[in-house]
Amino acid sequence: MRIISSILTGILIIVFIQNQCIAQSSLIRIMKAEMEHEMNSLSKQEYPAYFMEYKIFDQYSLGIQASFGSVLTANIDSSRSFTAAVRLGSYKMDNTHALPEGSNPMLEPSQVMLPWTYDEQILRLEMWNATAYAYERSKDQYKQVLDARDDEGFKQDVDDFTKADALVYYEEVPESIINKSLLDEWKLKCSSLSSQFLEDTSFMAGTVFFATNQNRQHLVTSEGQEISQNKQSCMLMIMGLIRTTDNQLAVDMLTYSVNDPSELKSIENIRIDLQQMITRMKLMKDAPIAQPYSGPALLSPQAAGVFFHEIFGHRVEGHRLADMNDSQTFGDKLGKTVLPKYISISFDPTSKDYKGQHLTGSYKYDDEGILAKKVKVVENGVLQDFLMSRKPVKGFNQSNGHGRAMIGSGAVSRQSNMIVESEKTYNEAELRKKLISECKRQKKEYGYYFKQVSGGLTLNSVYMANVFTVFPTEIYRVYADGRPDEMVRQVSLIGTPLTMFSEIEAAGDDSELFPGFCGAESGSIPVTIVCPSFFVKKIETQKTPEFHVEKPFLVQPSATTISSN
Repeated sequence: MRIISSILTGILIIVFIQNQCIAQSSLIRIMKAEMEHEMNSLSKQEYPAYFMEYKIFDQYSLGIQASFGSVLTANIDSSRSFTAAVRLGSYKMDNTHALPEGSNPMLEPSQVMLPWTYDEQILRLEMWNATAYAYERSKDQYKQVLDARDDEGFKQDVDDFTKADALVYYEEVPESIINKSLLDEWKLKCSSLSSQFLEDTSFMAGTVFFATNQNRQHLVTSEGQEISQNKQSCMLMIMGLIRTTDNQLAVDMLTYSVNDPSELKSIENIRIDLQQMITRMKLMKDAPIAQPYSGPALLSPQAAGVFFHEIFGHRVEGHRLADMNDSQTFGDKLGKTVLPKYISISFDPTSKDYKGQHLTGSYKYDDEGILAKKVKVVENGVLQDFLMSRKPVKGFNQSNGHGRAMIGSGAVSRQSNMIVESEKTYNEAELRKKLISECKRQKKEYGYYFKQVSGGLTLNSVYMANVFTVFPTEIYRVYADGRPDEMVRQVSLIGTPLTMFSEIEAAGDDSELFPGFCGAESGSIPVTIVCPSFFVKKIETQKTPEFHVEKPFLVQPSATTISSN
């Protein structure tokens, strides 16, 4: 009977997988049929369509939030969305053409939610609706472009879109990992981890977020691209908020980003990391508030990674070279030295892992259906290339597989896996020695060591100062006279890109990985930075806003009180 049961189970699994594959292929067929119908009609209009793009995005997600030992939310969810994008005119000039006054219209897809059905009539009706709306959006843009052709400053020195070869790529439907068993397992883990914050009543928040997604995207274009690929991710984030002795708030966090929950550290090792964070945060309670500073500093791999992502990465996204509102920091720097000779930087979405750790900025084809490529942007300090989408700019006519967007947004050139490398490196002791030596040379009492950061931002418009900001969560003063390092708080790292590049002095031998999400014109996308630590001769800091919290009248229940009830 057991043998018969096993055979039947196996047959059912095979039938299920076959049915899934058939259903998935029918989606492509339905998308192609509706697109052919729409192109046949819209290409004959007064404002003709020359290119169309359809996407279906299936998302299966599991999310849990726990706080101080209790689960707040725990959900399994699924959704299916559809986007239609239409280009009017021609590859040479279409509705995304830059206007003389400096505006740069983006392709605006129309997005609708699709029902979980494979009924062709229902699906095509929703696709028809979305396509009609997308066409009207593009028509309004295109009419503005046509009206501006005779205006002073109207340029047409490069095409608005590049052609791509027809291709078919299909990844098999993966086995689902999102189920009640995983939900129950991580509800226990999240509540247990968050309960560690109960050891100190100064904690205002002690939250654990766990999320895993299995996504599948289907892309069909009027050029003949048919791509079905999977995207899977898992993130565990632990965030603590503590009240300091002067009634301010201090924050710290841990983030783990992998492809699959099975790739996360063991729960025992995560507990150790969390306990170290809690101990660190308890020290923050009495740490002094840092004053504005200018002088030498050490950046940990994580801090240096965010530093390079903000001040360098966004400035090599190629579409900015055609944006008259952008400062175009590297517009005339191709073939010139922009970084120290020993530094090279590449962006590689084809790499899936680094020293066994998952790289979240990996993909086979980008969001415009172009094969991902490794791009060597800087070699031995010299700028060699830019990240390109299918939007060409002068001197760069082809995509190199970096057209990226979140669902519902039009793709532009964006970062993927950023790899910062140095031919010449120093160990930690040597970098600290350089820091102290530079402090003495500049007659500074101390330098800074930025160890942990939560993120950063950059501004690159011609209408405002081109500054960047990195938000550290763990910062130390390193004293030139040999006194022990001193933790400080409420400070951010600021500066301007070109000045900061000139202050980079040495790199460490300790490259580490820092995953995250990057937000820009085309939405929030996953990226990863691999970077060593760096010593810089001069950085600038400023105080962060103070958030005053009154000490509560009632004493917060202690862990002992809670556990006794």
